[in-house]
Amino acid sequence: GTNVPNRNAVTSNNDENNNTGSDDRALNPAIHNSLNAIGEIIGYVTATRCHVFNEKSMSVHDPTGTILAIHSVVIHEKYREKGCGSEMMKNFITTLTKIELKYRIEKIVLISKISNVKFYVKLGFHVLGESSINHGSETWYHCEMNFENYTKGGHTLMNRGYPCWIVDSFATRKQNNSGGGNNGSGNLEEMSAGTEQNVSNSSSTSSYKRGSGNPAAVVMISRPSKTNLSSLMTAATSGDNDQDMNNIISFDPTTEENILWMQSVAKEFNLSETAFIWKYSEPTYTENKTSTTFSSTSAPETKSSPPALSTTTNTATSSSSSSSKSSSSSKSSATHYNIRFYTPNGTEVDLCGHATLAASSVIFQERAKEGVKGEDMAAVFHAKNGVQLKARPSSSGSITSNNLHMKIVMDFPSKKVIPFEEGSGQYNSVLNLLKESFFEDKSTRARSASVASNTAAASNNTDCCLTPTIEDTDKLVEFIGIDDTNDDLLIELTAEGFSSIPDRIDAINFAPMVNSNVYNRGVIVCCEISEDYRSMGETGDFMSRFFGPKVGIEEDPVTGSAHCVLGPYFGNKFEKNVLVGQQKSQRGGIVECQMKEEGMIRIIGTTVFTMNGNIFI
Repeated sequence: GTNVPNRNAVTSNNDENNNTGSDDRALNPAIHNSLNAIGEIIGYVTATRCHVFNEKSMSVHDPTGTILAIHSVVIHEKYREKGCGSEMMKNFITTLTKIELKYRIEKIVLISKISNVKFYVKLGFHVLGESSINHGSETWYHCEMNFENYTKGGHTLMNRGYPCWIVDSFATRKQNNSGGGNNGSGNLEEMSAGTEQNVSNSSSTSSYKRGSGNPAAVVMISRPSKTNLSSLMTAATSGDNDQDMNNIISFDPTTEENILWMQSVAKEFNLSETAFIWKYSEPTYTENKTSTTFSSTSAPETKSSPPALSTTTNTATSSSSSSSKSSSSSKSSATHYNIRFYTPNGTEVDLCGHATLAASSVIFQERAKEGVKGEDMAAVFHAKNGVQLKARPSSSGSITSNNLHMKIVMDFPSKKVIPFEEGSGQYNSVLNLLKESFFEDKSTRARSASVASNTAAASNNTDCCLTPTIEDTDKLVEFIGIDDTNDDLLIELTAEGFSSIPDRIDAINFAPMVNSNVYNRGVIVCCEISEDYRSMGETGDFMSRFFGPKVGIEEDPVTGSAHCVLGPYFGNKFEKNVLVGQQKSQRGGIVECQMKEEGMIRIIGTTVFTMNGNIFI
């Protein structure tokens, strides 16, 4: 306890008949203070300050640090189990709230053995999960308290809620003076498809079009749910093993309480998707959509391994030896998180590209605060049904804690497109959907930049409409199919057909899409970027729009997961492995696609942070 920058000690007058922990003489520093050599020290707290809580920072005291890291809470064995430790910690924290500090403290952190977790939870600490700090062979748990909201005298932590962010994914660069496409195509002149060098990671957003891309909310769940708190207390006192502890402190997305909570949060944000992330631990719950037990056996990469970008599916029958405790506790360049996605109407979706992109940028910004370099960063998201989604920053620029935009590389499973035979029932059903949703008895508003003078959409006449017949609709269609999971329809239109889809949502009839039983999730409408488009300054390979009223999204601004279908489809059509897609919603966005081996597609996009805070629901 020598040369410790912050020390709080409890002293006793050595009266063994008065050591219950409630004796004011034993706990009042005005009577007995460890610094005046009166009495006997029966307990002490040691702590240092830092800006980042890790193994390295624990050996150095930075008086300007916003984090107070507690190293030791010690009570003489004679005075244990008498309340002395709790009172000492309450006194320690309360005293700090009364001191006028030159540099403020934002939070108090520590690592705890499983046997002491209950002690710290009762004091108001939250358990964030297994600590990355190695301290001997035992498992330690990261505990955290928000110091700024500690109630004076009450010794309880006020609920600040979970940290949250809104991030624009697949944002577009500003157009230059030479013009370019409308509806968010941005400036692609400098974008060489498939490279990672054209957008630097930066703390400035000046080069990006405001309000472009697809905004997603990200909520970081950083403590046990209410349901698990009582179990946590039981486990802490009963000496349950580390695996049981992991299951208790990890958020369970399958309980009714947590599902309802995630749905209410997603409705509150009212964005196309809200991603919920929390530190990964091997779960025991089962998710029923495909009757696959969600039981991961894949261990994080070791520190010596490069950040991998494959996407894998874990099954209940997997028995990889890498799931051993020694392997999973090793240092890793990848940060592992669970992730779930919800739409505003409360629908849970299995995968969401733009929300994964947004969650990745949040993780990388947090990792930068811990002092991790961009080239050493990688994130592994454990999605529903055992799917792993991996991401890393692009190789251009450095990642810092104040990055407002960054370019991110993700790998997703690609999807095959199954064509509908022309004239079949499914084909005709989709033709009817197209006619009723976009063309039938509606005055289609021509797009502000026409494609070609010889098309119906080339006119700026807002009364222009298409003949509402199946035959005429069929003339606008190049291809109709569905992905191999029956989630999304893919409809390739001619330039005339694509340009004739109304820009305004209120000019689209969504009822036929909702009532269709041909698909489960969304309708992708697309076309190749023709020479007519290129003559107007458009670049890239294809453009698309995505409609998902079945899952509560009338039109999605930019849909990363849709490019798991679009990329392979146009890659096969053009015989190219690298493509650039433009999503032509009102916001607009750019998605780069690289076809990889073994049924994978690399999705590359830029994120822009727009806000962050806390959610109190």
